[in-house]
Amino acid sequence: MSDQKEQQAAPAPQQQPQQAAPAPQQQNPPPQEHHHTKDFAKKLGNAATFGAGATAGADLVNGLIGR
Repeated sequence: MSDQKEQQAAPAPQQQPQQAAPAPQQQNPPPQEHHHTKDFAKKLGNAATFGAGATAGADLVNGLIGR
């Protein structure tokens, strides 16, 4: 029975003085410079492909017509 009294009479936890936690630093997202470069390269590649196709098509039509 003395074991039960010892378990019930546990001391209350001591309260620690609360300290203000340092404010977390805001992390800036990485710059989006490469995003614009990729878009430009993609558009340039599409334009080159379209230009090559248009040139080949025009040469084919001109060859058929005989110019």
